[in-house]
Amino acid sequence: MAVEAQLCPQCGAAIQFGPAQTQMACGHCGTMVIRSAAAGASADSVAKEIEAEKLVQATAAREKKLRGRGRPATGKIASAEATDIFRQTPEGRSVLLTLSLEVQPEGEAAFTAAATVLVVLAAVEKYQAGLLLDVRYDPRDHAYVSVEGRPRSAKDQSEHQARPGPLQTARPAWGEPQPSGHKVPAGFEHVDNLGHVSSVHEQAQPLLPSFGPPRASVVVRYHRGLAYRTNGPAVTAWGWDEVASIQSNLIDRYAGHSLSAPAPQEHTLANNRGEQFMVDNGVKDVEDLMTAVKDAVYRLIGPAYEQRYQGGEALVFGPVTVQRQNGLALGGQLYAWKDIQNVAVNAGEFQVTLHTGQKPKAYTAAIPNVELLCQLIGVKLGYRALERQP
Repeated sequence: MAVEAQLCPQCGAAIQFGPAQTQMACGHCGTMVIRSAAAGASADSVAKEIEAEKLVQATAAREKKLRGRGRPATGKIASAEATDIFRQTPEGRSVLLTLSLEVQPEGEAAFTAAATVLVVLAAVEKYQAGLLLDVRYDPRDHAYVSVEGRPRSAKDQSEHQARPGPLQTARPAWGEPQPSGHKVPAGFEHVDNLGHVSSVHEQAQPLLPSFGPPRASVVVRYHRGLAYRTNGPAVTAWGWDEVASIQSNLIDRYAGHSLSAPAPQEHTLANNRGEQFMVDNGVKDVEDLMTAVKDAVYRLIGPAYEQRYQGGEALVFGPVTVQRQNGLALGGQLYAWKDIQNVAVNAGEFQVTLHTGQKPKAYTAAIPNVELLCQLIGVKLGYRALERQP
């Protein structure tokens, strides 16, 4: 059976059409690609793109594997090289980098490993020799590692260089030293069980009276969790393994026709004890903070969600329930997978398109862990897809 292929105009991935297919959603970025009358790409270019896609998928598979069973370590870039493989990611257009890393596990001998990672184009220049990265490795196979999150800051690098070699003991009994320059606000000094300080987000504007969960006035992000303070003096600390859900209410950042204005946003975090608090534009750099928080939390809880989903359990995400065998329920109505033409997220709406033409939907602001939901059922989230019109 002949299969015609062409390239996705959005991300460049190879799209392979069957004999009767006239359109297909790109499996990488979600763009609906219309089959062209003529061949969309030469055989050579399509073959090259297929090989590139295999490398991208291998990178994703390694990250997925090591996210659940890999051990954390520090990786220092020995060399970095950009490939000619580009993909659209939630952060923007990205390029695949190949890295050679010097990996230093805590309390163990260092080793050299390779890694591949998709990096947004605006950040590529940061990936130079000597840059420190958080990585995960398989203790039985040191050939490849996976890269976690964003590069560490120069302040973290100075702390790393001051550490002794692999003979150093485990965590000091009096707590772990904090990286120089990350001065925590008064009251946070007692938080000594979450690792080093990664970032400090102090109050950006006065907190106005509001209903609902308490709003954070200061948030400190650590390697293994976060701590926050609301209006009172008390400081509360959560480890990443305590966070059960994150619910985000985002407003279109360009709705006010100001390209420089930050995106108005509210994020409600809940832990496994039912406690909640909110992070919004009342703290500085809230977008950077929540990008890092979601990355850390979802990497930790994502594998368990996937295991439950693949095992046939019905998973509830607020107004949306999904089950691998039966389908998707929205607003109490169950839709079998065979009756669904497409599922997409646009402008802050989770949209289901049925073969009948009906389009039930829900606001993403009402869906906890919406990014995990999309990952489970194969919905590609575009850049700013969660932002709704005011």
